Amino acid sequence: MIMKHTAKKKARNVTLDQLAEQLGISRSAVSLALNGKPGVSEATRETVMKCASELNYRVCLKGRKMDLIGVITPRLSDSFFSEIAVGIEGAAAEHDYDVIIHAVERCRFKSEQVVKRLAEKVDGMIIVANWVRKEHYEAFLSRNIPVVCLGEEPGISLPSVYMDTRKACELVMNHLAGLGHREIVYCHSFSTYSQDRLRCTEEIARAKGLKLIPCAIEDEINIEKAFFGFSNFLEMGNRFTAVACSTDYIASGVLQALNRADIQVPHEVSLVGFDNLVWSKLLNPSLTTIQQPQLEQGEAAMHMLLELMKGKAVRNFMMEPSLIVRNSTAPVLAGPR
Repeated sequence: MIMKHTAKKKARNVTLDQLAEQLGISRSAVSLALNGKPGVSEATRETVMKCASELNYRVCLKGRKMDLIGVITPRLSDSFFSEIAVGIEGAAAEHDYDVIIHAVERCRFKSEQVVKRLAEKVDGMIIVANWVRKEHYEAFLSRNIPVVCLGEEPGISLPSVYMDTRKACELVMNHLAGLGHREIVYCHSFSTYSQDRLRCTEEIARAKGLKLIPCAIEDEINIEKAFFGFSNFLEMGNRFTAVACSTDYIASGVLQALNRADIQVPHEVSLVGFDNLVWSKLLNPSLTTIQQPQLEQGEAAMHMLLELMKGKAVRNFMMEPSLIVRNSTAPVLAGPR
């Protein structure tokens, strides 16, 4: 799908350099005029201010344009999102933009205040899907601020960078099926992306004739809750030879629950995570997991946003996942436990 940020010409966001070029004067002269500093005539100052107003050159309270990119992400304590942020910041710096990041949790998200502050400052927005409401996207778009979505936002048509979820789930199920696993537990949370991974995995399991046993975990990033949730699941007596998880956090909690139950991984049960967080290779055994190119996702989102800010059409960009095979998976040695 080709998408283009459309806006009236008078509302187009321009840079300081573009404003200087439009006026045929130096960048420093434009800066002096906008900031009310000496060094330019009153006539020049009036001309600059008039042109800036006509071209919708947004300024902050002190009269300076911010040259900022805004980012809304769930959290930065999670290495997955922090790596994406590094990609965004690196690509932004190449084009002389700074980045302001709001890391939020859904239950504590004061969305109206955050959106208002950002909309007054930024030239463009990158938003991680499923963390703001539809009207908040519209708050930026109504101000002619281009928006790129990281992930797929149901019900909203925006330029997006996202991972091929179905391909990732196929990689996991093909790997486990290839090792002889036929009875597989799938541990998931209730977040939108976790439910999407569950849905894809269920479809793939049915197509392959595999038995998939869902196991709901309350929180996808809380290892302790995953531990207790899967410990309770083990008491139900389900028979299985492998566990796939919608996040590495859940997989870590599952591994601890299996260890406490004296179930050996991978000799008795194979275990697969999702996201390849930096510590997943340090687990014992090291975790087989899906690799998402987080750094590249951030870079791609920033480059897409830069194109939108120039008024150019863009296509949605789908990233390819890969499976990192480590020591937590092995061929089935016996029937389901």
